[in-house]
Amino acid sequence: MDKIQEFLKLLKAFQANTASIDDVVPVFEELDYFHHFWHYIDDADIRSKNSDYAKMQNEQLDMFIAALEVGDYKKANEVAFLQ
Repeated sequence: MDKIQEFLKLLKAFQANTASIDDVVPVFEELDYFHHFWHYIDDADIRSKNSDYAKMQNEQLDMFIAALEVGDYKKANEVAFLQ
């Protein structure tokens, strides 16, 4: 399976609460793309304390996944996961 497709599959499982971010990270680390996604990974503690920030990052995650689904990797790379 293509690594990006495997990454996408795990992201969707993470959104569905059937995988953890710890399941996603090893596959993500094998990619040389989407460096802004580290913001999402690193900000778990902020999301847990700040519902507005969590909402913003989760909306960014939706946009990120939508871009990956259609193969628009340029657009996915533009999702910064920051305000």
